[in-house]
Amino acid sequence: MSRSLMIWIPLGLLLLSGLFSACQHEELDSPEEGSVAPPLSDILFLDPEPDSSTTAPWWGPVNIDIDQDGITDMELRVLFALDSTIPWPEALWGTQVACVDPTFRLSAGTIDGGYSPILLGDPIGTSSTWWNAVTLHNDQPGGGSYGYWSYPSQGFIGVERTRGDSTNYGWVSIHTGYDNITYQSSAFQRIPGVVIHAGDTGE
Repeated sequence: MSRSLMIWIPLGLLLLSGLFSACQHEELDSPEEGSVAPPLSDILFLDPEPDSSTTAPWWGPVNIDIDQDGITDMELRVLFALDSTIPWPEALWGTQVACVDPTFRLSAGTIDGGYSPILLGDPIGTSSTWWNAVTLHNDQPGGGSYGYWSYPSQGFIGVERTRGDSTNYGWVSIHTGYDNITYQSSAFQRIPGVVIHAGDTGE
């Protein structure tokens, strides 16, 4: 056997060995037994982008489906009228949140010896005062205004849904102006009977 052949045989074997190991596939680690996907949060949080708003009644209300069942639960409305008590009628503006689904009620806070608005972190549950509609502000003929909020203002509306023996709670974050109202975000507690805190997103 020639000396050159004796040199090339070991080199060829070495190259073949490298190619074989390069072609091998690493096996993927199998998932651990008993592992499950992370559970969904008990709170259904919605944050529409951009924020939905309305600036006049003729543009229609902002519809909110807080529990995401395909049915509108409540509407954000702009109120409008003309002050006919003065020679040149002026616009009277207001903002309102109203239930559309009869299984829902709304709260702007608690009335117990005085009005207390819902603040960030406040619990929303049985201690809240509930209505079918809440007028946040409304201009009065001849001047002045009534309602629970001044304007511009930003705050929370409590939500209660009762179906059969089950009651669920939620919140809606709203911004109001003189002639406009904006839906910023909302959250709904999926577990019946459990209070939700204003601003809690479940994260």
